[in-house]
Amino acid sequence: MTNRIITRAQQVISEYHTNDPRIIADTLGIVRVKMPLGNMRGFIRGHNGRFGMVINDALTLPQELLTTAHELGHYFLHDGQ
Repeated sequence: MTNRIITRAQQVISEYHTNDPRIIADTLGIVRVKMPLGNMRGFIRGHNGRFGMVINDALTLPQELLTTAHELGHYFLHDGQ
């Protein structure tokens, strides 16, 4: 499982020419919104082929990047492509 995740992450970085998860999400048309989420860091949801991501607005920038990358992992490994 870990090798599949690493391989897919490397493919995404190569395909989108960046490792910034915010740029990748924006390029994919995934709407990103920041809002209070309490103890939850973020989530991604899809409906009819469109996706939105909600990120906790209390996160630091490094936490936001990690959470966005994590949610993109769900998109690329399970939900979207």
